[in-house]
Amino acid sequence: MIRAAQRLMPEPSVFGVNELLNDLRAILFEVARHSDRINTISWSVHPPNLTIYADRGILHQLLLKLLQALVEHAQPSMPTISVIAHVDKASRVRLAIQGQFEITDSVKLAQPELPPLCRWLARALQTDLQSHTEAAGLYTIALELPAGTRLRKILIIDDEPIATELFRSYLAGMDYHVVTLTRGSDALERARDVQPDAIVLDVMMPAMDGWELLQRLRHDPVLQSVPIVICSVLRDAELALALGAAAFLHKPVLRQQLLATLAKVLSR
Repeated sequence: MIRAAQRLMPEPSVFGVNELLNDLRAILFEVARHSDRINTISWSVHPPNLTIYADRGILHQLLLKLLQALVEHAQPSMPTISVIAHVDKASRVRLAIQGQFEITDSVKLAQPELPPLCRWLARALQTDLQSHTEAAGLYTIALELPAGTRLRKILIIDDEPIATELFRSYLAGMDYHVVTLTRGSDALERARDVQPDAIVLDVMMPAMDGWELLQRLRHDPVLQSVPIVICSVLRDAELALALGAAAFLHKPVLRQQLLATLAKVLSR
């Protein structure tokens, strides 16, 4: 395992801390279903849209191993493991994992034995693991990583799930948080909740087509300034622009076309 960690070639990208922790909680929940230990994983992320610039896969593996170690050693009477993430003035994100552990005597604390693999994974991320204990039995292990830029939110509205997943794959690994919808009739309310930075909109949809939705979005006081990119098999670029779209793409859309168009409309 150590040799494998030494050969890792990190591929850093920007990703959201909350999304990463959600993935980890889901994995640990599945593990808990087959174990007699019940532990709660809680976290606090400030600001909520905090992002990190690092290799997501390596950090995912590192945090999973650390959480597993703390869950295994935490007191059954105090089963909560906490993850605290915040950014400092130097644009570094500090991730701190805390657990309550049994005090064996007035001086010593029964600390979890961290797997050696964790330190090698931390080295691959060009960071160190720092740990300390407090008299009350609170054990903290922390690491620092570069903060990323805020992930721009892209709302994709298309009644074909294949199309929404294709566009999601196009934007994977980029500085975007993607939200997808397959019903135009739900889009206006959902868009108000999401507050997207840009919208990618299909035209041919049941119940409410893209033209009607485009008009409603353009006249909504909350969303009227959000750039909308129309993607359609119809060749109606002039109509789309006349109705207030920021850009038009004819399907099938290539990845580079979508990326270039989003970069252009978001820079205005």
